Order: sequence, then C-alpha cells, then structure tokens
Amino acid sequence: MNGTVIDSITRTGISGVTVFSNSSGSTTTNAAGFYSLAVTAGTHDVTYTLDPIYYPNKKKTSITSNPLIIQDIEFVKKPIGTITGIVTID
Repeated sequence: MNGTVIDSITRTGISGVTVFSNSSGSTTTNAAGFYSLAVTAGTHDVTYTLDPIYYPNKKKTSITSNPLIIQDIEFVKKPIGTITGIVTID
C-alpha cells in the first residue's frame, strides 16, 4: 500500500507523517509526503499522525488479493493562536 499525505489547503506533500497499520507496522512519509507500507490481504486500520500540527486521520482499508493499493490522505491543520490575559485566583 502506498500513497501521499497532503495538506488540505496548500495541496503539498507533508513530510514526517507517521503511517501506522494495526497489523503491518509503521512508516514515515518522505520529503514529498510519499509513503509505502507492506501489507497483506485483509482489513487494516491505518492511522496517519503528525502531532501537534495536524488532526490525526484514520482509515479502514480492505485489501483483496492485490496489496498494491494507493491510499492518498488529506491532513487538516489544527488551529493555532496566542492566548493572552490575566489569571486570577479567588
């Protein structure tokens, strides 16, 4: 199984994303966002994570006799910002 993880806004590949299968181990995306993971036929829960920048993405993938499938994923960035103020204790 292979594919590319891209940013939902910029549409560019994201490097450093961990791709984990519940039955086939894990890998990390390269500089272009590409990954390749050896899987066998069957149903796999595949999780894509890059904390704390993006929301995790989880897909259930069913693979028949040909384990060479392409699973492209879009990542949505978590909101960022600055919180300012004064903390008071009552």
